[in-house]
Amino acid sequence: MAVHHRFAVDASMELAEFMEYADAKTDMRDLDSLLALGEQLSMLGNNRRFLSKFLEDFIQANWNLDSLTATISQSVMLRSGRDFYLRANFWLPEAEMTESEALLFAYHQAHDHNFDLLSYAYSGSGYTTDLYEYDYSSVAGYVGERVSLVPRGNHRHACADTLLYRCNRDIHFQRPPETPSITLNVIPTANQYGLQDQYFFEIEKGDSESGVLSRYAESNIESRRFLFNVAKYVRSERLVRVMCDVIAAYPCRRTRYEALRALRECDAGAHDTMVHQLRDDPSPIIQQYVHSVLSGVPASA
Repeated sequence: MAVHHRFAVDASMELAEFMEYADAKTDMRDLDSLLALGEQLSMLGNNRRFLSKFLEDFIQANWNLDSLTATISQSVMLRSGRDFYLRANFWLPEAEMTESEALLFAYHQAHDHNFDLLSYAYSGSGYTTDLYEYDYSSVAGYVGERVSLVPRGNHRHACADTLLYRCNRDIHFQRPPETPSITLNVIPTANQYGLQDQYFFEIEKGDSESGVLSRYAESNIESRRFLFNVAKYVRSERLVRVMCDVIAAYPCRRTRYEALRALRECDAGAHDTMVHQLRDDPSPIIQQYVHSVLSGVPASA
């Protein structure tokens, strides 16, 4: 389950010191090493001035530049390391959010993350969250799929706490904090090219042991899906070859699935040929699609 820990440290650390330590001492692909970094993240959290100073400098330098468009109300990038980045997340009470901000905060929406995430509660009352665990490898990945969950209780991410959310294993259902709150998040970049999906789930009241995959998060996979959908307006032999190559061998299972679905509109003959070639494909989402086409049953979205 998501790992909760509180490091008993009194020392403080500067932002540059933290980044140097994390780059030199932490294996971002190893969960134990990432969790151990929580001690230094707590030291950075003990520094009650660094974030204010960063934001003062950032706002003064960027308020009228195009680069500011990369900043959203929920999150500000603090610094990038060799194979991770550090950001500050801002969590608003429900009454203080605009409609568009409500979507960004993903409150009341059960979801996983397609990256490991080490989170330190820096200030405020902290959000509360219901925690679940699931087996990503057992999920085909299509919308409407019922997924087995293991409930892991409820947690308030209170000031000075550290939480480690594991990539595509931990699901959480967040509720807004009572007061504006800030977390410091260390995020490894192992999945920066988006080969693994991030899911949202509908969990019915009274049923904590299963959920329905309801939608996908915005990601590189969704961007590739948009590109494939644009391809149907071109319908060239060259694009069909590219899409067939993606379907046959790309390492992301849903990218292959989205390309196969789009190919149906680009070139029905090439689509049908690929469907027959993929009868024994090991990917569950490809199997589900191929079976639906061959049996004449509409495929899930």
